[in-house]
Amino acid sequence: MNKRWYWQLEPDLRGILPRVWKTWELYREDLAEISALAEEARRFTGLEPEFVAEDAQGNPIDRLRLSPESGVLLKRLNPVVRAPFEGRGWPYFFTATYLLANPALNHLLSSTAGILLLLSKYAPELGGPKSQLQSGAVWGAQWLASPSSSYARDEAWRLNGKHDPALGIGLSDYALVIGQHGAEKESLFLLPRRNRRGRLNYRTEPKPQPAAMGLPSGSVEMEGAEAYLVGKVEEGQQYIAELSTLNHLAQAMCWTGLGRHVQLEALRIVPLEPASCYELTDWAVRLAGGLALSLRAVATWDKTRQEYPPYENAYLARFLSYIAKVRAREHTLVVAQSASRVLGGLALAQNPALARLVQEAQSVPLWQKPAHLELAEALEWLRYRRIEGPFRADFGSRLQRAHHPEATTAAEILSQTLDLLLGLKPAEAHWRAPSALRTLADAATVALLYDLSPEGERYAELAGLYAHHFLGGESYPGRVLNQPDLWGKAASSSE
Repeated sequence: MNKRWYWQLEPDLRGILPRVWKTWELYREDLAEISALAEEARRFTGLEPEFVAEDAQGNPIDRLRLSPESGVLLKRLNPVVRAPFEGRGWPYFFTATYLLANPALNHLLSSTAGILLLLSKYAPELGGPKSQLQSGAVWGAQWLASPSSSYARDEAWRLNGKHDPALGIGLSDYALVIGQHGAEKESLFLLPRRNRRGRLNYRTEPKPQPAAMGLPSGSVEMEGAEAYLVGKVEEGQQYIAELSTLNHLAQAMCWTGLGRHVQLEALRIVPLEPASCYELTDWAVRLAGGLALSLRAVATWDKTRQEYPPYENAYLARFLSYIAKVRAREHTLVVAQSASRVLGGLALAQNPALARLVQEAQSVPLWQKPAHLELAEALEWLRYRRIEGPFRADFGSRLQRAHHPEATTAAEILSQTLDLLLGLKPAEAHWRAPSALRTLADAATVALLYDLSPEGERYAELAGLYAHHFLGGESYPGRVLNQPDLWGKAASSSE
């Protein structure tokens, strides 16, 4: 099969990209090649990592042994990491994460790109590590689950403590970690795999892989490990927030891409009967909406990413990245579950590629934070960081311009939901937040789909269906049985 089939059949990307990335046509061939790597990437993350503790002479190395094919794949993915720092822009990076649709590799790519972003902004003196990471000679990791490290300064910054889980051990040569000394504010450090004497800088202990994880994981123990301070001592948490936004954007694009892979694989074998056509419509509506919201979040972040603490406009981008990620995850989970239901177990057994996609879509990665913690952060941005006005103005004005009854209703729901969240006491706001933030995400999605109407009537139809189903709680109307173009089947199969 033509490895570019996914790029050729993807129904929405080329319609939405021009709204957020004016020069994307210059990289059309690059993007087609990246989409062709998706199958190889899935084979890479399907392998059980082989961890090597010592070399032939008995020296400790704590290294992951890669197959020749895996090594070639990682080299071919390096341009994705380099793109934002070589003039191709961040939309290139995030579009690649959508096309690859691989949660494990997405984590590796976004971890490395996040390190490069922070080094460029806050630690330009660390040119050596930056050059290594950007060249593809090494990869990066982010071990930020807890401030388990403490630091003291002699001839170098020293870290003591343990990180568990530590993703990417044996593969990554640099990791971002949090350091805390007594009651002082948390700081951010770049931890190299080897110290200045060339010795291993910390001890690692690999652990068994969860299903479909695809990255080596384990624990890391530091005892006087050498590290480089990133930026100012007192601003570590601000830098971590910047990383979280970038990671949320990459996850939003990746989850939506994974749902799209499930959809396009399933479309090749699903029976075109009235009962299944309802599911096909649902997939198309969800994934077009998820992609539109995710790319809008990317564009908003791209305009504010150069801000330094204290931030002026970064909080709206953080909020959008959060609701886009959460909604993308929810949409993809539903697509995977309904594909399993429509096709049945035998069809999945006969189509292992689709079965693996469904499994990945339903797995919970180790790097996913508890939902209530991220929800509390998003609610704080909305209530206390003055983003309600810009959010209401942006998406409300889009809905007003649409001149559709469904858009008018969506604008009213958006305004009412914002007023509700802002008027409640903190405890009740937290209670209402999961449903209310989902409603805000859906109203924003309707606005973005209507905004795409000039690209074709399909988007006005998708916007109306999205509004009726997700804001109105209604079933899709029977008339869509006669609109197969909505499903993506009619997308061009040649470039």
